[in-house]
Amino acid sequence: MTAGKILFFGRIADAAGAPEWPMPDFSGSVDEATFIALITTKRPDLAEALCDRSIRICVNQDLHPASSHLAITKEDEVAFLSPMSGG
Repeated sequence: MTAGKILFFGRIADAAGAPEWPMPDFSGSVDEATFIALITTKRPDLAEALCDRSIRICVNQDLHPASSHLAITKEDEVAFLSPMSGG
């Protein structure tokens, strides 16, 4: 089994303090809200940022809409993406 990882992009990386974190150890699978609570227990500022409806989540490089029901495992790569702008 390969250990997963958590990636942060844009302003979320600033709030996380790093662009990548190791995946915490947990059993089975968890939904998005439980996962965010798990990784932000000591980071209320990050928890608030991740709960912003404009933040998107990718699991194993698949972008998921905010309303989707995810099952995240400790082997997954989870990325949090800030809104993008360009010109």
